[in-house]
Amino acid sequence: VSVPGPMVAFPTYRLFLVVAALLCVLTGDAQAIDKEDPLERRLSVRALDQAFPEADEVGEISGRPAVAEVLIDDALAGYVLSTYDIDPIGGFTGLAFDLLVGIDLDGRLRGVHVIEHHEPIISHNAIPLSRLDGFLLQLSGFPVDQSLRNVREATDAISGATVSSKLMRSAVLSSARKIATEYGLIDGLETGVSVDMRSYEPRDWQTLLALGAVTTLAVPSEAGETLEVYAAITTPPGIGRNFFGGSWHTFHVSKLGTDEHLLVLAGTGNPALFRKRPRGGEPYPNVRIVQDGKTLPLSRDNKLGKPSIIGDGAPCFSERVMFRLGARDGFDVFKPWAFEFDIGDETHSLPYTLPALFVTGSDFALEEAGYKEPTYVLFGLLRGSLLNDWQRVWVARAGDIVALVGLLTTLTLMLLWQDRLVRGRRLYRMLRLGFLAVVLVWLGWIVDAQLTILNIVTYARIMVSGLDPALVLLDPLIFLLSLYVLVTLLLWGRGVFCGWLCPFGALQEFAGAVARRLRLPRVKIPESLGERLVTAKYLVTLVIFGLAIWSLDAAQVAAEVEPFKTAIVVGFARHWPYVLYAGILLVLGLFIERFFCRFLCPLGGALSLLGRWHVMRWLRQRPQCGSPCAVCRQICPVDAIRGDGSIDMNECFQCLECQVEYFDEGRCPPLIQQRKRAARAAAT
Repeated sequence: VSVPGPMVAFPTYRLFLVVAALLCVLTGDAQAIDKEDPLERRLSVRALDQAFPEADEVGEISGRPAVAEVLIDDALAGYVLSTYDIDPIGGFTGLAFDLLVGIDLDGRLRGVHVIEHHEPIISHNAIPLSRLDGFLLQLSGFPVDQSLRNVREATDAISGATVSSKLMRSAVLSSARKIATEYGLIDGLETGVSVDMRSYEPRDWQTLLALGAVTTLAVPSEAGETLEVYAAITTPPGIGRNFFGGSWHTFHVSKLGTDEHLLVLAGTGNPALFRKRPRGGEPYPNVRIVQDGKTLPLSRDNKLGKPSIIGDGAPCFSERVMFRLGARDGFDVFKPWAFEFDIGDETHSLPYTLPALFVTGSDFALEEAGYKEPTYVLFGLLRGSLLNDWQRVWVARAGDIVALVGLLTTLTLMLLWQDRLVRGRRLYRMLRLGFLAVVLVWLGWIVDAQLTILNIVTYARIMVSGLDPALVLLDPLIFLLSLYVLVTLLLWGRGVFCGWLCPFGALQEFAGAVARRLRLPRVKIPESLGERLVTAKYLVTLVIFGLAIWSLDAAQVAAEVEPFKTAIVVGFARHWPYVLYAGILLVLGLFIERFFCRFLCPLGGALSLLGRWHVMRWLRQRPQCGSPCAVCRQICPVDAIRGDGSIDMNECFQCLECQVEYFDEGRCPPLIQQRKRAARAAAT
């Protein structure tokens, strides 16, 4: 017979105070940075040294939003901007960062300086700011119009501060791109492909041939010699500077109009391709460009002369001519084309396609232009270039997501089949300790999926204050875990998370198991005192929410009452006061089972409040529970069973120890009496 005990009443004033505090947090001002603080006041010498290390001084500061010119040898070298002024992306707590970003005239990032942030995990006593500076330093040298995915592959997020570091990186790139576009440093924000006019690497002639930057065709002549004909697009510096040298390449490019490109045609062995000079604007009679089935004539109008080709290892050319072709001529530099020429009575074709190495753009644009093969993820179901920020994170962590789903599925099955599970005491305890070991080691120490009270504050602000919901999707494990906890709160109450899925709770339970093995004395707190002590966690929750009304920074400091960051996220790698505090809590847990969870945990207090009205009450009890039987009350590790036998679900951790006793015919007094009566009846 199952007789669920009544729920212990939760004082109305506690409910009112906590809800009132939560509402105040949700409607509070989330802007911690002074909007009126001008950029020049934030541009200190140290800030400039990190944002633009090569800079000599700051020039004019102008614009709305303000952008500062950066000077080197009294000449303009780039700009410094504030991400808060340009694109105030919110962090983990919803508050925007203020990062100073340097960008040079070539559209490349020069450096980043952190002015202000409100990320709870990044502090001098947890993950130091120096690690964040080192992470952002990896962006130095990146062209801001480069594929964001390529940037991500080159810079790894900070372990333990994944969401914060990724959001800061997004703020840097997004703000820099907007200013680079506005000031004409780049053409656009990944709207298509463009010729890479920034990258350069010295290459010899054979390397250019191997890359396809230069194509060649050998043609036998009537005189019996072999003629070599060459074609190349020399607009990108990666090709042109290796053809002409840096100064001459700049000179040739300066003659180009919008969307025009340099086309070099050359030959060895006296092919005599351009000796017949056409009249006026007539085309050359024996040479032409063919693209998409259309013939594009070459004439003296678009001829730029005979350039000197000084490339390392280049042959001695008998003919060399440079033309400029663009959209007005019907020429698309990104599509394949061919140089057709007549030698004698024969027509020859030399195909050319600008190599992908010298083309930039988003992954999608490069794929659409044929410069990159589309990549598909999740067994070919999704095209990688169409994924947004958080979707890429989910794909990258697909393995961890599958593992977490498997862990949560296992727990769900254990709870659904708990009647069968608890009938074997030894098997049940082995399964429970094994499950908690996975939660502590993998979920906690390896993948950092430890929920905190700040998660609840963040989720509430997103629902009410209009913060970007994609913020929580950047950490898929925390999001999925939070969703599961919400569902189980409605079904079973707080015990599912606190008793099974909290890494620090698992650590405390293992500490208790060690204490029992060492036969350390256990302190049993009287029921009347325990009812007063459990109020402390609700007061701590109230204090944190109350401080958040005034300052989220203050609330983050108060949230240090949770030792989760010390013991789980950074693995005790913090300053000694925090390690000492976490150690004291664990030592107390050796004598008082789950001391922190029961009396201090603000997350546990918030979950108790939210889980008060759960639907399912299926912990089995008998009419004799509490009177006269008190076995379950005595063995309950967290004193969640009251003197009258009722179970306080606000304090129950769903450890199922009472259910093990419920089915144990050798320990449960009602079952023992039932067995004795059956034996007497059989004897009679």
